[in-house]
Amino acid sequence: MRGVVAGLALALMASGAGAQQGLSPVAQAAAKVYMDCMHATAEKVDDGRSDAGSIAIGVVAFCRVHQRPLAIAMSAGSPEMQQVMQQEIEQRALQTATGFVLAVRTFRRNSARPAMPRPKPKPKGETI
Repeated sequence: MRGVVAGLALALMASGAGAQQGLSPVAQAAAKVYMDCMHATAEKVDDGRSDAGSIAIGVVAFCRVHQRPLAIAMSAGSPEMQQVMQQEIEQRALQTATGFVLAVRTFRRNSARPAMPRPKPKPKGETI
């Protein structure tokens, strides 16, 4: 049962602010800090060429500091639930970080500006 509750809470956390209404304000804030860390780190370290999973490992390592506060906030003071939440967060961290890396790549690819066309050279002897 605890695994189901932990999974539902993490699914709510991962699906965005609108779905976080069932979480306490403290848990929502902790989830935002953790997700913002993953997003910002993915933007900073992704070179667009390396394997997304390899980049995600670095993202997880950098943002690991936010996992425990999130587990505490989501456990509502229960030490047993805190342990379950910590395990769930750790198990899903790489998948979540890989999703952020891929999302950053998609955004960059879709927002890349096309190169400006070069003006055609004027034939010699022609003036304006």
